[in-house]
Amino acid sequence: MLRRAISASLSLLPVTAQSTLLAFLARRRNIAFLVAEGAHGSFEGSLKDNVIFGEYLRTRNYAEHIIALFQDFFSHAGGGTFIDIGANIGLVSIPVSRTPAVKCIALEPEPVNYGCLVRNIQRNAREDQVGPLNKAVYKERASIAFELSETNWGDHRIRIGNIQGQERYGESGRRTIEVEAVPLDELVPAGSAKPIAIKIDIQGAEASAFLGGQSILSQTDLMVSEFWPYAIVRAGSSAEDFLNALEPHFAFGITIGHRTAATGLLDQLRDQPLKPFAELRTELLRHAGETPDAYTDILLAKANDLFLRKP
Repeated sequence: MLRRAISASLSLLPVTAQSTLLAFLARRRNIAFLVAEGAHGSFEGSLKDNVIFGEYLRTRNYAEHIIALFQDFFSHAGGGTFIDIGANIGLVSIPVSRTPAVKCIALEPEPVNYGCLVRNIQRNAREDQVGPLNKAVYKERASIAFELSETNWGDHRIRIGNIQGQERYGESGRRTIEVEAVPLDELVPAGSAKPIAIKIDIQGAEASAFLGGQSILSQTDLMVSEFWPYAIVRAGSSAEDFLNALEPHFAFGITIGHRTAATGLLDQLRDQPLKPFAELRTELLRHAGETPDAYTDILLAKANDLFLRKP
């Protein structure tokens, strides 16, 4: 009777409030992980992660615009290979893998996130759809220090010594582990189905990852990458390094921000071509100079009309 009363009371609350209360009660009972049902399926995550899994728990959705973008791209191409660098618990790679004839490679270095990723694949996809790899992506083979955020499990980052400038998020106080890092060019099997598309969000280490993936980038038709100047500097690179590593491979691009509505982004891309890379470069360098703490996502492509409505 008490259980029914609690359930009835919870049902009167908004979904976000229900999730917040559920998370609070779970923590009080020393429950560390939950499985949340949502738009992408049943996903397990840590209650310590207030951002990525926290968003899915609260809203039952995550990165709808990014997922819709890649699903649309692969649907029109008839399949291909999707590489998710910084896959976290699989909230992007698993939905994209449901597109017919798409094979996903999901790279996640942090062992707890990786464990959730593997179990989420088992819950929501076939093993031949998503191949998880417990590796970091870097410019060379190395064992590297990896600092862990206690509250945002999408903000774990590589740690580079002797970084100049003031830290803004208490990074030096974070716990670290060692992770195995491998160049992207060594992680993608030869003969992977074309076209290739990449999502990369590794908290500033993108520039180093690009240096170790020049062959794969030369074969990549579409990429979405986070651009966060502060974190890029913390990872030992610069905005110039980031852009220099991309310029030989992508002729066009656009900034797409964060949390854009799925329909809005695709409608925008259907109505206007992408900018030349030189224009995007100027925009991003200005962003790095004026608002280095702010992050955005950028879309890069070899052609400017990937999503345009055809006459």
